[in-house]
Amino acid sequence: MYLFSLTIYSVAPAPPEKIDAHQVSRIFSKVLAGTAMY
Repeated sequence: MYLFSLTIYSVAPAPPEKIDAHQVSRIFSKVLAGTAMY
């Protein structure tokens, strides 16, 4: 649940049309890294 809200927080500030594939993949790897830590 913590990681989920963290993902929402990192995505929220950017308008949907400004989110590109590179940014999404970066956030995704951040989430994966966070999951790996736990």
